[in-house]
Amino acid sequence: MSKTHWKKIVSDPNFIGEADFAEGEEKVLTLDYVNHNETITPAEGKSQKAVAHWKEPGNKPMILNVERSKAMEKVAGSPYFEDWAGVQFQLY
Repeated sequence: MSKTHWKKIVSDPNFIGEADFAEGEEKVLTLDYVNHNETITPAEGKSQKAVAHWKEPGNKPMILNVERSKAMEKVAGSPYFEDWAGVQFQLY
């Protein structure tokens, strides 16, 4: 009998998240841009979120929450989304 991990069900399949990584897997992606007012439709209903989009093709965008945004600010050296373009981020 196969088992279903909760991350595969709870995660939004349109956006990158924990379920997209095998244990110990890492990706280094280059930020293309952040759409700071993107409409997404999770189970809770439509909402406006900041979403990071990557230069490397085939990678899903990532919804930015406070924790992710603080980490990206630290790596980019700036609190402004516009300054993050072209910066490489390690995701795991």
